[in-house]
Amino acid sequence: MLNELLGKFKDLYGLKKVEDDQYKSFKLSGMNFDTEAYEAEGLGHISVMKASGMMGLMKMDSFIVNPFDADMPLLSIDRIKAMGKDSLYMEIYDTCLKSDRNEGPYEAVKEKYKGLADIAQEAKWYDDIRYKSSILKKVSRKESPKIDECIREYVNAYLEELKKADKCDNAQKKAKAREYSDGLINNGGPAVNTFLKAWGKGKTKDYFDKVLFG
Repeated sequence: MLNELLGKFKDLYGLKKVEDDQYKSFKLSGMNFDTEAYEAEGLGHISVMKASGMMGLMKMDSFIVNPFDADMPLLSIDRIKAMGKDSLYMEIYDTCLKSDRNEGPYEAVKEKYKGLADIAQEAKWYDDIRYKSSILKKVSRKESPKIDECIREYVNAYLEELKKADKCDNAQKKAKAREYSDGLINNGGPAVNTFLKAWGKGKTKDYFDKVLFG
């Protein structure tokens, strides 16, 4: 799925790989991580992270689109396969400078897949900027093909919105987007806490700024 998603963006924007040997591969809390980052011309930053552990019984794929040249929100997709379950965290965060939220296209996809079991959402510090049309699902592995289709349709909706997006100042947009990634470090969370515990805030921020969020 990750290669498919990368291909969609490569066809439209072209991707230039960002070389960073320090964070290309590493081990953390018993999990093996591999990360890649790309510059997307006229768009911004894209990153891919793969993690596996428990002798291959647990796998996680992450895909992040952080627009800096288009006034669009950040797209974050995390997918975890473990213990016979397939969990999806597909979230959009408002990092725009001026553009209004348009949740309609994403709500349409969310409605189509409402039959898939939801992950209960607790109150988070970023609730004000997370789109209500974000999708959180946890299903059995036999329903994984439906998760694949859900991701495809959601990303296609995002790409259609990108085509209509206004251009924006790169530096201002990066500063706005950094409020979210810095917020993860300062407020913590299930995923980021793994990095904070092993690396501390300094190295975690370095990884986030250089690779994961650009």
